[in-house]
Amino acid sequence: EKGQAETVEQKATILERAGRYVREYERTFRNLVAEESYRQWGPNPNVGEGLLVRTLRSDLVFVRLPGPLPWGTFRDVYELDGQKVRDRERRLEKLFFAPQASDFEQAEAILNESSRYNLGRAYRNINVPALGLLFLRPENQKRLAFKRKGTRTIAGFSTVEVAFEEKTSPTLVHDRWNNDVPASGRFWIDETRGSVLRTEIDY
Repeated sequence: EKGQAETVEQKATILERAGRYVREYERTFRNLVAEESYRQWGPNPNVGEGLLVRTLRSDLVFVRLPGPLPWGTFRDVYELDGQKVRDRERRLEKLFFAPQASDFEQAEAILNESSRYNLGRAYRNINVPALGLLFLRPENQKRLAFKRKGTRTIAGFSTVEVAFEEKTSPTLVHDRWNNDVPASGRFWIDETRGSVLRTEIDY
């Protein structure tokens, strides 16, 4: 019983530190413009031809948003498998340096449009780099059931693996019909600093 109590306490400490890390990330890492190279792979619909691979190159903007998902990543794809799909006009930079309500509607349209380049038949526009961190915000942790797993060294840092399942409705992510889409996955967290070195999210 003592060992179990220590494990529960250690898990709570790790999650508290991770929550503080996300808060600091949220405070400092915003309104950032970046370029992304995004490689996807999945089953090839032509049987016997192996995996289908797709590479997107995009402009990304990380911005603050209202609500339980406090920041978003908006992707404007300009190249697909080495071929231009549009001229680069720095549309996202122009859009978000002076945001208005209509601008966010336009950004949502850009986000949804970029999802059509994703592999597979599933509709999704949530494949953004920092999505996993949103689940570790202190107010969002209550939605999840956590289980501490093993340890692993990543980039020279010792981390603790923490698995999770989303248990609360409404969920943070919904499908196009606004139905709940419960998440599960794993975080690899530096136990001392609370920094998150890797995330894995499943839907």
